[in-house]
Amino acid sequence: MMKKYLIFIFGLILFVGGCEEKIKILEKSQVEEINQLTYEIGDNKVLFTGKVIEKYENGQISYEKTYKDGKQEGIWKKYDSEGKLIFEENYKIK
Repeated sequence: MMKKYLIFIFGLILFVGGCEEKIKILEKSQVEEINQLTYEIGDNKVLFTGKVIEKYENGQISYEKTYKDGKQEGIWKKYDSEGKLIFEENYKIK
């Protein structure tokens, strides 16, 4: 009985962990904008869904923007060169 219970718990943990949505994060150099839509650079140009970041020369993140189906949607955060948040905006697809 205990073995069945442990197998059930382990399976439940795997299921819940597998349901978590992974957010794709790319640097600005890995995407391109064409006609106001953002695409992941590659052999097959695919509308990008995920987060794009750009960094300062010191490695600190300059900004983070989120996209859905190539359009900016969600939180846009801008940071100064020390990593302090200086701007935050929420974009929605119209």
